[in-house]
Amino acid sequence: MSTDPYVSRAGADMATQFMLVTLFRVVSDMGTNPSEFLADVRTALRDLTATYKLPAMPAEQDQAIREHAVAIITGVLASAGAPQAH
Repeated sequence: MSTDPYVSRAGADMATQFMLVTLFRVVSDMGTNPSEFLADVRTALRDLTATYKLPAMPAEQDQAIREHAVAIITGVLASAGAPQAH
């Protein structure tokens, strides 16, 4: 039985986001001001998203890709700063 490519991609994206949340949470907790660290990383990644050179494509597709990237970055870093359930 083969796996639907969409299912594989969605599972990989979910796992990647969970791992990033964990890594950012661990690194931010090592510093003196986790919230400031996460805010600085968020700003740097959003700046990179705005300036990263993508292959040639229609402007609306380029914009949609960048907006989606910003949404993922925002979600991952918001989750990294969220209180941990015990």
